[in-house]
Amino acid sequence: MVSDQVLLEALEGIKEVSGCEVCISDADGVVISGTFNPGVDVLNDVISFIVSGEELYKAEGICITKEFYPGENMTFFLTMKGDSPVIETFTKMAGLQIRQLCEAYDSKTPVNDFIGSVLTESILDINIDREARQLGVDIAADRIVFVAEAADEDGVSRLLEEAKRLFSTDEKSYVVVVGKNKIAVVTGCGEDEDTVKKASELYESLGKEKDLVRRVGYGSVTADIFGLSESFSEAMTAVDAGRMFFPGRQVISCDRLGLGRLIMELPTALCERFLTEHFKRSALDNMDAELLATINAFFDNSLNISETARQLFVHRNTLIYRLNKVQKITGLDVRKFDDAITFKVSVMVHKKIENTK
Repeated sequence: MVSDQVLLEALEGIKEVSGCEVCISDADGVVISGTFNPGVDVLNDVISFIVSGEELYKAEGICITKEFYPGENMTFFLTMKGDSPVIETFTKMAGLQIRQLCEAYDSKTPVNDFIGSVLTESILDINIDREARQLGVDIAADRIVFVAEAADEDGVSRLLEEAKRLFSTDEKSYVVVVGKNKIAVVTGCGEDEDTVKKASELYESLGKEKDLVRRVGYGSVTADIFGLSESFSEAMTAVDAGRMFFPGRQVISCDRLGLGRLIMELPTALCERFLTEHFKRSALDNMDAELLATINAFFDNSLNISETARQLFVHRNTLIYRLNKVQKITGLDVRKFDDAITFKVSVMVHKKIENTK
């Protein structure tokens, strides 16, 4: 945590720039530091604001904002007092600045940066051992990497804060941003632990409850820090393949992707060549949602016409008519096993190419 002296110097700098007095209070309304001693009227405003649960309060000559510092799992309240016409803007900027200052002094920040470098392989193996020892990171420990995809591209900062809050009491877990809309969570996990359950709990906490996560992917358990990059790569593959091929799945393991994992590893040029040789590129554009739903149901029922017709509530002849239409459009008779496999792979390859573009 940032020292009292550094915090006071930062507040005095904010006062010098804004021309407003400034102080910080904890969740109980107790002043932590400030450039002035707030009177009873200001303290009452702060307490009322805390109880209200609002994010910002503004009255004549005073403005209060709420900020959350994930590193210490702490909420603080910043109060600015003055006659500036833009005191609200100053207050928001000051709150953000103090939070970033706290994060910069967070003892976990260098460790998280190090873990991020390990995941993305931007640090040489020869340096991993040395830096891990300097930072006090256990080298030989069972860990697993989860990658959480934010529900929207603008929500990754909120997702990061909430994940840090969730793991704030676990000194052996690390949370880092790994893309414009993804974070990685590195946490301990023995070989005999239920990784599916841990991934599901992570989704439940950040997805269902907070509406911050679209899906969670995870890699395999690694026995030491040198295997984290592989687990991370697997988790990223799981998330990306899930988005393309299994949009209905919220929790995805890399070893449960089936054909999806194989196709994710294929170079784009090879995918283009496969489509050219086996599939009419414009075929999907000529197939409506009904046809695609019919084929998916047909595959889900192991190419069983009777069972598919029953599930879709259509006559057997209607289903056969639709399958004949698919054959006319694509040149593939999905009632034959080989053609069904070709169709399935072609659609997945097509999705990968479109996502890559």
